[in-house]
Amino acid sequence: MEIYHRNIALLSLAQCLFTLTGFAHGVYTGLAGLMLAPTVGLATLPISIMILGTLIAAFPLSHFMRRHGRKAGFLVAVLAGIGCGALGYLALAERSFPLFCCAAFLQGIYQAGGQFYRFAAMELAPDHYRSRAVAYVLGGGVLAPILGPTLFAKANALFEPLTFAGAYITLILLGVLAMAVLSTIPFPRPVVEDHHSTPPRPLSVIMRQPVFIMAAAAAATGFGIMVLMMTGAPLAIIGCGFTVATAASAIQWHILGMFLPSFASGPLIARVGVVPVMVLGTFLFMAAGVTAWSGLEFANFRFSLLFVAVGWNFLYTAGTSMLADSYRPNEKAKVQAVNECLLFGASAITSLLAGILIEGIGWQAVAVTTICTALALLLLILGFTVSQKQQRTA
Repeated sequence: MEIYHRNIALLSLAQCLFTLTGFAHGVYTGLAGLMLAPTVGLATLPISIMILGTLIAAFPLSHFMRRHGRKAGFLVAVLAGIGCGALGYLALAERSFPLFCCAAFLQGIYQAGGQFYRFAAMELAPDHYRSRAVAYVLGGGVLAPILGPTLFAKANALFEPLTFAGAYITLILLGVLAMAVLSTIPFPRPVVEDHHSTPPRPLSVIMRQPVFIMAAAAAATGFGIMVLMMTGAPLAIIGCGFTVATAASAIQWHILGMFLPSFASGPLIARVGVVPVMVLGTFLFMAAGVTAWSGLEFANFRFSLLFVAVGWNFLYTAGTSMLADSYRPNEKAKVQAVNECLLFGASAITSLLAGILIEGIGWQAVAVTTICTALALLLLILGFTVSQKQQRTA
């Protein structure tokens, strides 16, 4: 086995542990927010604050890793995740909504670090293995929906009658395991950048490139709509009279759909290219919206969440692969950080929008928003394709 295969496997395990925390927040943060918040419309505020934490931490973490290396940055992020577990438990014990929002912010910092795993995967692998490395690291999350429901249900049972407390204690343990795994990966040392031979371009120049616009739009739109549906679904499911276990089952399908296709999306990109995979992702988003709009049965929730998850995987993987073509090595840190800010800026808006739409209009509003956004992204992809063909023929 090549050494990079081993390192990718370890990073994939770290992704699994990180995704387990994401499963917990996908199922319980909105419901705990509903339990602690003064109004239903504020139930998803902790999720928005979590994403805001990611948005705020993206730039500092990226530059910290540029100077001190990936490992140091990842360990700092995991420490914040451990803090989220401890503070979240305290917030539930004190029934404090503001404290719960602070815990969510710390998870956002962990999430910022976890989002850089896919970039680290490209650095651990040779060029010909780049798209596969991204996909396989993302694929490490596939175990989370398999292990998550039983793990968190048993943990919550141990701490009854303090609702959801066991999930937040489990976040502490998952963080400790993640630190142990990340400590064993020999990430490349930070490279001293030579600004004299090839000066880095200004961000304004880089961000005007069509390839950057398309890559960032695909990843940000995919993440934003995925968060919209994942955040709103548990509230809508409970509102339709289903149980918390039923909501957890729907999120289980969703996260399985997010990561299982990774074993196909990387090779698919290598074979047909990023643009066809992006187009496929937008069609899956439309299918998710139509399925959600057509009814309020559990099957509608389950399959709409599954479709949007697979669409997210295709858009996210393709966007990440395309983004690497927009920057030079000495521009990497700032471009990746800007991309993450755009991605989580969109997600912060949609996570807050989810609660407002559910309370004010209903689940069908989420479905219509998904369909319209997917159509807009499809038009952007087609415009990008036409412009690229014109450049090649000019």
